[in-house]
This record gives sequence, structure tokens and C-alpha cells, in this order.
Amino acid sequence: MKDLRLSANSRGRLALACCVVLMAAGCAVRPPPSPPTPVPPPPPPPLAVPVETRAIYDPIVFEMLPAMRAEDWSAAWPAFLQTCRALGKRDAWREVCTQAERVDPAGGRNVQTFFASRFDAYRVLTRRVEEPRNSTPATSA
Repeated sequence: MKDLRLSANSRGRLALACCVVLMAAGCAVRPPPSPPTPVPPPPPPPLAVPVETRAIYDPIVFEMLPAMRAEDWSAAWPAFLQTCRALGKRDAWREVCTQAERVDPAGGRNVQTFFASRFDAYRVLTRRVEEPRNSTPATSA
């Protein structure tokens, strides 16, 4: 059998070749990881039907207003007179505000009678209205 011993010169070359191979292997660049698969966004929610709440004014007779004590009418009187100081300058309010100055608020019965004889009472109700898509709301003249 042949002797497989290497001379010192051959061993040096072999060591140098191994180092070159190892250095080359160490310089190898790993390919970048592939980007993650994007998650598709969730589907948009269905379009909501526009809903609007509208007030309905239902005329009622003054006596149908919720029961209030006469003193409650007296308590509201100073606020009404304060309002008249501003609105009484307008033609539409001038006469009623002039008459209000002559009312005796004591006890509240006169105040209640004043309001009942000069103002209309309404019950305010609400109604939900759904506007159909792709339409414009109707306007009233």
C-alpha cells in the first residue's frame, strides 16, 4: 500500500486551500427571506342607509299640556319678560310683549291664561326616516 503521508509543503498548501474555501464559504450571503404574504384587508362594511330623526308638531288644545301648578307658570314669567326685552322690538312680538307687561303674575293663574290665549300648544313627536340610496331628500317650500 502506498504511503499517504503528505510532505510539509503539501500540507501547507492543503491548509491554505482549506482556509480559502472556508473564507469563501463564510462570505456567502444568505438570500433574503421572502416577504410575508400580505393579508387582504377585510371587506368594507355594507353602506348604511342614512337615517334622520324628524320632529312632528301635533297641535293640541292648551288644556292638554301636562298638568302644571299655577306657581310653575309664575316661576317661568321672569324668563318670558326677559325674552320680550329682546323680541319686543320686532313687529311680530311687539303687541304680545306690551300686553305681557300688564299681567299680574301673582298666583300664576293670570300667566297661564295669558299663554293659553296668545300661543298655540303642540305635542312634539319624533319620526325616524330612512333616505333611500342615490336620492336627494325632498325639500319643502
